Amino acid sequence: LSYSKSNNAPRTHQRDELSFRNFKENAKATYLHEVTPTLMEDYKSKRLQTVAVRTVNLELVTVKAMFNRAVEWKMINENPIKSVKKIKSPISKTIHFLEKLEIEKLLENANSVMYPIIYTFLKTGMRRDELVFLEWSDIDWKNKQIKIINKEVRNPKGQKERYIPIDNKLINILKSLPRNGSSFVFSTPEGKPRVNNLNREVKKVAAKAGIKKNINLHMLRHSFASHLVMGGVDLSTVQRLLGHSSITTTQIYAHLETVS
Repeated sequence: LSYSKSNNAPRTHQRDELSFRNFKENAKATYLHEVTPTLMEDYKSKRLQTVAVRTVNLELVTVKAMFNRAVEWKMINENPIKSVKKIKSPISKTIHFLEKLEIEKLLENANSVMYPIIYTFLKTGMRRDELVFLEWSDIDWKNKQIKIINKEVRNPKGQKERYIPIDNKLINILKSLPRNGSSFVFSTPEGKPRVNNLNREVKKVAAKAGIKKNINLHMLRHSFASHLVMGGVDLSTVQRLLGHSSITTTQIYAHLETVS
């Protein structure tokens, strides 16, 4: 840190101080020889649960620089973590989601069939097939949650089961749906899952509501996640609710985090 202070701008030195403090608190290493590639990989995984990819990469670069200085000063023979690579950021893309007013307009213009479907997407962030093949047995009314499990009737993305909490309004909406003699929650009058035309129907509702965005079902999932992050929910929780296998995928919402 003394070297950093003497050779860098004040802002860079402050950043180095913060990086080293985070490293010491999370890596739990006392001696230089304890810092290994394995320790650094564990450190990266741990930090990704609470901070963005960019922050973890910055901390890794700072710690690597520290060991490079140690080599120059002949304290060690070589940098023990020179092989540890930075995390590849997810492909940069713009996340499109609905603002609160747009959500209100969309729901106001949905008919009795589409309102429950759209509302459920917005309140659970489920994938299309997860909603289409949702069954009554997947709903835990007592604990107010939906269980997402792998099923033969759909091609599951990821293997882990997960639970999504639901509020009283959604519970009431789901309870009011006609059963149609079907095990599926969102069934046709014939009792079959609604596998066709959902995207088209959502676009019709959006057009009726005067929403200019190119809305699709995945945008409803993005809207669920985006409003959670903007509301202060941490990325690891959002990852679990969305069913992402890696926190790196969830990092696409990191820019929406409220700056404290």
